[in-house]
Amino acid sequence: MVSPLHRLPRLLLLAALVVPQLAPSARADGMSEQRAANLARNVAVRLNGGLGKYRPADCMFSQGGGACRIRADARGYTFRFNGGSPGWQQLNLAPTVQTEITIDPTGRQVVGEPKNTLLGATRPTGSVQTPPVKPADGRSEPLSPKPLSPKPATPSARP
Repeated sequence: MVSPLHRLPRLLLLAALVVPQLAPSARADGMSEQRAANLARNVAVRLNGGLGKYRPADCMFSQGGGACRIRADARGYTFRFNGGSPGWQQLNLAPTVQTEITIDPTGRQVVGEPKNTLLGATRPTGSVQTPPVKPADGRSEPLSPKPLSPKPATPSARP
């Protein structure tokens, strides 16, 4: 019969080989990639005015961000994706904004400042894009800008 003490060195060796692989790491929980994609998508929605005004690209609804994920390493996850008005992809419309955002390796925190670039523009912006204002008289095109000039004073008619 083999005593339990003879098995101890084998058990210690086995434990030394297995335990480091089982130790939790920032990315080893299996959910950090999906959490990162969800957080990136939600931050972009908030940054661009909410779901009533903006929808991110379909790839951000794929497992782990799909083709929108451009980097995944020890520094975290970086996503770059287009977005636009609700239904832009389904209606084959051009996207209006591109967002790039990095999430930490745990998928729980934004790293740095998200970069939001209006497509067709050359400068990134962190603010919500504003659509052109349509005139109140119902015309489809906006009014052309007119130079501001002071109004002449009008006499008030008081009894």
